[in-house]
Amino acid sequence: MSSLEAHMEQKRKANRIVRFRTVLAAGVGFIPFPAVDAAGILAIQLWMLRDLAGLYDVPFKKQLAQSIIGSLVGNIGTVGAVKLIPGLGSLLGGGAVAVSGGAATYALGKIFTQHFSQGGTLLTFDPVKSQQYFQQLYEEGKASLQEQEMGLQHARSQALASVSTLKETNEELKSTIAFLQQQLEEGKQAVSKEKKKRRFRWLWIVLFLAVVGVVAVLLYRTGYFAGTTGAEADVENAAAEPAKPAPEAGESVDASLTEASPPDTSSVETAGPGAAELGFAEETTEALMADYLSAPDSALPKTFTLDAVQFQEGDVGLPDEAQPQIDNIALLLLNYPAATVRIYGHSDQLGGKAANRQAGRNRARAIQEALEQNGVARNRISVTYLEKEAPPEGIRGADIEIGSR
Repeated sequence: MSSLEAHMEQKRKANRIVRFRTVLAAGVGFIPFPAVDAAGILAIQLWMLRDLAGLYDVPFKKQLAQSIIGSLVGNIGTVGAVKLIPGLGSLLGGGAVAVSGGAATYALGKIFTQHFSQGGTLLTFDPVKSQQYFQQLYEEGKASLQEQEMGLQHARSQALASVSTLKETNEELKSTIAFLQQQLEEGKQAVSKEKKKRRFRWLWIVLFLAVVGVVAVLLYRTGYFAGTTGAEADVENAAAEPAKPAPEAGESVDASLTEASPPDTSSVETAGPGAAELGFAEETTEALMADYLSAPDSALPKTFTLDAVQFQEGDVGLPDEAQPQIDNIALLLLNYPAATVRIYGHSDQLGGKAANRQAGRNRARAIQEALEQNGVARNRISVTYLEKEAPPEGIRGADIEIGSR
């Protein structure tokens, strides 16, 4: 995946995060308790900033994020104070808090998506300088939510009309049932006791089926079985959205968040070629990997240091002297077509934390691309960074982990 495609995919994920939290914040605004709705909206906004920070690999500090939200958004609770008015206050206050909370969440998400995508962090964010832009985004989100609210009100009016029709239908059904009951009583008086018992039983069955049929037809004609409205379905789909998916093979993963996989102690009946069969020089990384893979009882995962791959501080291009070793590793992986590996690029130590980690990822990607050029499928390789203390000369390296065979 090119850097442009990766950037666009990252932006699409950020937009999904923002849209989902905006809908939730607007929904929480209808809670009839002023303090509860404000606390709920704040929690949703903190949740959104945490997910955006994780998406862009930015450190997240809850207290700092809460302070920034307070500086930009202010106190939504004051908007919902009108809910304290009995009756109409809950309706008016709920709508106002829903629009205000949703618009503020939308503006926060958009402004931090742009800030994080440009390499910014919570520490470098300036709420004062961003206030005007936040207000512009707030108005944009408010206008969008108000349009959606009008649509919901229209749907609500239609629902109320349907309820009124159902009430009228219910009255008609009551009249019909009363008439059938009257006919049943007349029939009971006109027949003998035995026939009366049988007819009584069958009349009740017929009555039940008739009522069920009439109710079903009337409900169908009033649209009861047509499903939820489009706006309601959107809210239900957003509330049921699954958690963020696990990264696919080839996607960068924060090494500090990666849990160690349990050792794979399974063995294979037939071992593959070793270092001697592949012509690898003794004691090289590729020779050690080949001998380890060829041993049937070798436990996985297993990590090796790429001794021929060395980068200068700040340099992420694969050096020429490392190419023979990468070619040998590609040959090894082609002889073990089921094997998967993870590349760990060592991060820098002289720049900012995010820039240092990105340098490690870029080094891992350079090795990944070299393996792909030698015919290794991309879905067999994943990349990430590794924070490792630099040697005195400042040379940065890379590690390779065999995950399975």
